[in-house]
Amino acid sequence: AGIRQVTEKQWYQRRVRGSHIARSFSQSRQLGRVDRAKEALSKTGSSVLSGIFMTKLIGISVLAFAKSQIFEIYYFKMYVCIVALGMLHGLVFLPVFLTFFGPARNTEPLSSS
Repeated sequence: AGIRQVTEKQWYQRRVRGSHIARSFSQSRQLGRVDRAKEALSKTGSSVLSGIFMTKLIGISVLAFAKSQIFEIYYFKMYVCIVALGMLHGLVFLPVFLTFFGPARNTEPLSSS
C-alpha cells in the first residue's frame, strides 16, 4: 500500500545520469542558449557534482591507501582520471557545447508525467 509504482519512463529518466544537464537545458524556458546553460547548471549541476563525489571519489578513495602498486596505479589513478575527465565533460564541455550547438528553445508545454 505504501509502495509507489514507477512507470518505465519515470525509471529511465531517473537512472540516466549522463543526461541531466542536457535534459535541463532542453526543458529550460529561457530565451538564449547561454541563459539556458546557466539555468541547467544551477538546477542540476550541484546534484551531478555531489553524485560524482559521493559515489565515485569517496568510494575509491580507499584504493589510494592500498599497499599494492597494482591497486594504486591501475585502479585508483586510472579511475580517478576517468572520473575527472567525465566530470569535466559533463560540467564544462557539455554546457559550452550546448551554448553553441544546442537545440532551439522548447515552446511546447511539458507533460505532467
